[in-house]
Amino acid sequence: MGRSSKDKRDIFYRLAKEEGWRARSAFKLLQIHEQFGILNQVSRAVDLCAAPGSWSQVLAQTLKGKDGAGGEGQIVAVDLQAMAPIPGVHILQGDITSEATATQIIQLLGNSKADIVVCDGAPDVTGLHHLDEYLQAQLLLSALNISTCVLAPGGSFIAKMFRSSKAGVEAIHSRVSIFFKDVVIAKPRSSRASSIESFIVARQFSLPPDYTPSLSAIPFTPHQQGENATYNEKLLIPFITCGDLRGWDGDTSYPLPEGYSVLEPVQGPISPAYEEAVKRRRGYQAEPSSSSSTSVLPKSDPPTVTSTMDVTLNFGGGAELLVGGKKQQIIPLPTGSSIKNLLEWMISDHGVVKERPELLILNDDVRPGILVLINDTDWELCDKTVYLLQPGDEVTFISTLHGG
Repeated sequence: MGRSSKDKRDIFYRLAKEEGWRARSAFKLLQIHEQFGILNQVSRAVDLCAAPGSWSQVLAQTLKGKDGAGGEGQIVAVDLQAMAPIPGVHILQGDITSEATATQIIQLLGNSKADIVVCDGAPDVTGLHHLDEYLQAQLLLSALNISTCVLAPGGSFIAKMFRSSKAGVEAIHSRVSIFFKDVVIAKPRSSRASSIESFIVARQFSLPPDYTPSLSAIPFTPHQQGENATYNEKLLIPFITCGDLRGWDGDTSYPLPEGYSVLEPVQGPISPAYEEAVKRRRGYQAEPSSSSSTSVLPKSDPPTVTSTMDVTLNFGGGAELLVGGKKQQIIPLPTGSSIKNLLEWMISDHGVVKERPELLILNDDVRPGILVLINDTDWELCDKTVYLLQPGDEVTFISTLHGG
């Protein structure tokens, strides 16, 4: 296990780096466009919650060369966090719930309104499916609110949603249908089948009579699909898969080509909130306690030590089902153990995973859909499997069947 493991188990992550996209999510918008042709008549676009900018890249590439498109200000990317520049895209650091942000967007579009608004934003998942669905719905409705202020009549709207419950999907569909004549739910091929992530694709925007756009909450009025529509017809929500079924599969691991070299991500995050925590954690790891009387062997080598240390394992989001329902266990490990040693122990005869270990470990790595945190920090930032555990460390496994 090493730097190439994610490239093997996530083909779209690998392709994104090879093709110059900032994130694998670029393929989701490309596949939605392939299915619906939703960017064909677009010359002005807004990307909400845009960081790191992969959807803005797709917009810039697709709209380039159109009348008035592809130039400065014809595409506006909005995010609370700073973003690295993208040619042909105006970056706006702002809050999508702010009236000032809506005004700035229109100004940056040359005092014109947008033909499409897209939003691939998501909150930090908790592992509690219904709570995550609610939080995501609130973000989507915030994106919808500002869209009513900046979207031109006849425009389109695409936003990420979580579909963990029928009632949640119906509530979102009803609210979006107040403003759009054609509303469907789409599932791109690059979005993992194990994920409850989908995208609401809404077209033919128009404001209801006597409705004044604002960033206050949208009143909930279920959309009527015609006076004579039956109850069942009102609840019939189209669900469409996007992408060639003969193409790459986001849930399949693919072997790397001979001579393959691991590429760095196209654009790393700018001043992420976790940056200081990672520096402190790595600094702590680099200076083992002087009171330890045992040696720490080189990374990835099995430790040959006589003393042990306690490490806490946490499980959530359904991952606890793999270990008999226990959400926390404190286990003794040989001092100097790495995460790789921990994973090997977990699926061994004496470990905590008693049945179907392949649901946790796949191709010598933690399988897609399981988030691993080391002391509340994503293990991708802690050298993953070669990270050397310290006494008192906490390792958390969360089933993240949300984002893809």
